[in-house]
This record gives sequence, C-alpha cells and structure tokens, in this order.
Amino acid sequence: MIAVDGRHGAAQAEEEARADVCGVVLCGGASSRMGRDKATLALGGRTLLERAADCLSAVAAETVLAVGPRRRYGELGLTCVLDRQGDVGPAAGIRAALAAVDAEWFCVLACDMPRVDRSLFDALLARARRDELDCCFAVAREDLPEPVCAVYHRRCLAPMEAALAAGRRRVLAFLEFPGADGRALRSGNVPAAEPAGSAAGRERVLNLNTPEEWARERTRDGEGDPR
Repeated sequence: MIAVDGRHGAAQAEEEARADVCGVVLCGGASSRMGRDKATLALGGRTLLERAADCLSAVAAETVLAVGPRRRYGELGLTCVLDRQGDVGPAAGIRAALAAVDAEWFCVLACDMPRVDRSLFDALLARARRDELDCCFAVAREDLPEPVCAVYHRRCLAPMEAALAAGRRRVLAFLEFPGADGRALRSGNVPAAEPAGSAAGRERVLNLNTPEEWARERTRDGEGDPR
C-alpha cells in the first residue's frame, strides 16, 4: 500500500478548489475623490492593485482586471476585461468579467480595499458552495452587504445584464431580477469582523476613497509621511 503524502494531498485539494474560480479586481474607476489613480498607490512595497491581485490569485485559478473602457496596467501581465458601456460603475465591470471568463465562481474585490486577505474569500466561497448560493457578500458596517468584496456564481450574469439594461446601475439591483431559469437568486453574507463585532474586523473591508483616508492607512501601516 502506497502512503499518500499529506502535504501533496492538501495541495491537490486546494488546486482543485481553485480550478473553477476566477478572481476579478475592480480597477476601472476614475479615482476622482482621491485625485490620482488609486490602483497605483503603493503600500508596504506593493501597489493597491498588486495587493488585490495577489489576494485573489491565492484562491482563484485565473485573475483578471476589470479596467473599464480602456486597457491599462499591462505591466502586471494579467488579462484585462474591458467594459464598453462607459461610466456605469462597478456593476458593469462585474458583468463584463462574468461574460468574458469561463468560470463557475467569481471572487470580486475592489482595488482600494488593502486590508482584505484570502481568508475572507475562503469563507465567502465556502459559504456559497455549502449553501448553494448564487452570491455571497462580506458584511461589516451596519450589516450592509459589500458588493465589491463578494463571490458571484456565473448564474448572476443574466440578472446583471437585465438590471443594467433597465438602467439600474447600483450593483445590488441585480438581486431584484430572476435568473435565466426564472427563479429568484439566493444570496448570503459572511461577517468581515474577526472576531465577530470587533472594530478591526469592521474596518477589514474599508474602501480608500480620499487623500485623508489614504494618509490614515499609510500611518496605520507604519509608512509615515503619506505623500
């Protein structure tokens, strides 16, 4: 009888779990409130875009960049998914990724959320698979789902297209539309706080939108002068 190396078995199981997953970094915004491209800001020796891509690559077989209407960030060597609808927001970027990539699950993360790590996406995927959900959202402040730190099954594509066609630009609007099979979508949540209710956990899915927020994050990370 041949003994199976436990480490090899664990690595194989992890690879199989990643096989049907695509990571999607949302980086097509104008960064108007920040005043410069958020994706290129560096924290801890890596840009925010690199941090997000590394996080998703740990749980996904492929990671793509939802870059908006024009191709950019080619230096990372990742596939760019173009959204040709123009200034529609993250809903269009998510829809474009679901339409472009042949995967079952899509782990979506905005590039301006540097505190998110793979453990949160492990939890989101586990909950979605276990409960046969169509989508699963990280939840932090006021129990509100965070649609740009979430997991979507490709079954969400048809409702997303229907929502955008109806002029509904808010990401979560797609939940009001039926799937291709006519049934209502099943959604769930995973608390971002670890341990539950902790202030640090609630800040785990913090977006960096302004120079002031960026300065605070740099100080928190020990980088001093935020310029």
